[in-house]
Amino acid sequence: MRLILDSTAEGIFGIDQQGLCTFCNISCLTLLGYEREQELLGRNIHALIHHSTADGKKIDVQDCPIHKTLVTGIGVEMEHDVFWRKDGTCFDVLCYAYPQIKDSLVVGAVVTFTNNTERKANLAKIEYLSFHDQLTGLYNRAYFDEALVAFDTKKALPISIIVGDVNGLKLTNDIFGHTAGDKLLTDVAKVLSASCRSSDIVSRIGGDEFVVLLPNTGSETAQEIINRIQQRMDSMGVLAGRMSIALGWATKMLKEESIRDLYDAAE
Repeated sequence: MRLILDSTAEGIFGIDQQGLCTFCNISCLTLLGYEREQELLGRNIHALIHHSTADGKKIDVQDCPIHKTLVTGIGVEMEHDVFWRKDGTCFDVLCYAYPQIKDSLVVGAVVTFTNNTERKANLAKIEYLSFHDQLTGLYNRAYFDEALVAFDTKKALPISIIVGDVNGLKLTNDIFGHTAGDKLLTDVAKVLSASCRSSDIVSRIGGDEFVVLLPNTGSETAQEIINRIQQRMDSMGVLAGRMSIALGWATKMLKEESIRDLYDAAE
């Protein structure tokens, strides 16, 4: 049995009803930064490796999912927690706790865990790419479509939409090449981001089409933002003055009005 435990890549440890460590494998020691099993045996595992969140907020033992397994006899999965190493650093874990039952009583638990840092980073990257335009870093069409529905509420009224089409993109691509065309698009994206507020949702939804969703924004403020965009466009002089954008906008004042019709009107 010991050979099997020490041959796994997952960290594995056991705890008794009091939460004290009863055994651990080599991977457990390695992941937690310990050298000898005796450093963990008999110690309260929660207090040792699961006492706080990543930002230092204390986790009461009663709120610990592993402890709840001891209380309820029901296994748990943890994927949003961290474990703390011997050196005081922490890492994201994917963890499972399995109750150990004898004569209908919970006598302890076996916990398996892996370092989940890389997996979480990869998932975050996938999520980012699914909602962002790779060239400009702005939100993409998928995110804009979701935001359009999410902000179609009375609470977000008035809501405005600005739609912009970059002028001369095809000509720029044909004459100067696609690298110059990409530069044109990224410069436009920078102008839009700099001209809008942090609460505004700036997206690139097509080849040369950009859109800005403005929750809680009336027509007067929307016009002010358009003016800022146009002023920045005029002052940048990108690609020898060939950067310009055709802008349209519309404002929804009533809940009964269609948000899709608003978008069509802005186009």
